[in-house]
Amino acid sequence: MPQLIVFDFGGTLDTHGRHWSRLLFESWQKFFPTLPWDIFWDAYVLAERNLQTLPDWDFLHTLQKKCLLEGMFIDDFLGTEIGSDIGSAVALWCYKEVERCIALSHEVLEKLHERTPLVLVSNFYGNLSTVLSAFRLSGCFDYVIESAQVGIRKPDPAIYAKVLELYPSIPPEDILVVGDSEKNDILPAQSLGMKTHLVRNFDDLIALV
Repeated sequence: MPQLIVFDFGGTLDTHGRHWSRLLFESWQKFFPTLPWDIFWDAYVLAERNLQTLPDWDFLHTLQKKCLLEGMFIDDFLGTEIGSDIGSAVALWCYKEVERCIALSHEVLEKLHERTPLVLVSNFYGNLSTVLSAFRLSGCFDYVIESAQVGIRKPDPAIYAKVLELYPSIPPEDILVVGDSEKNDILPAQSLGMKTHLVRNFDDLIALV
């Protein structure tokens, strides 16, 4: 058993290994079946770059704003007025899926937290504390390190080095990093000597218990 477990949030605890682009595209296709992947991807990237949040936004509010931006860019690319109309429906469908995943993740985190400290390290928009509180996950983590708060984004290993600063008595090889991304989670953590666990589905997550 590691002395410390470090979790990623987006793609790990909220979707169990599914990249958010894939989950969102799946949702868009339910309401806009003819939407091409390449158009969606360009809209997804632009929405990610242009999304500006407030600290009191919960996950649903954030997701709604993101999907409305995606819809706006989709309309621009296709010359339609479809995307903006269905962005809220896309967000709600995704949110229900996230609620289901978070409920399962919460059970795993509670069991693990009984045995070892847990830390969250996430690329997020500045409102992660509100999101965690709304999902009743705040008490599962001893520390939360959010990219927007510390000014460092994955895959920069420096964001994981913050964990070593918080726990100077725990050697890197006794720290387990859990994430869904080889690039953003696994490789940066391994570069610091930490052990890693890749999450591709819920079975990978529950295997930690």
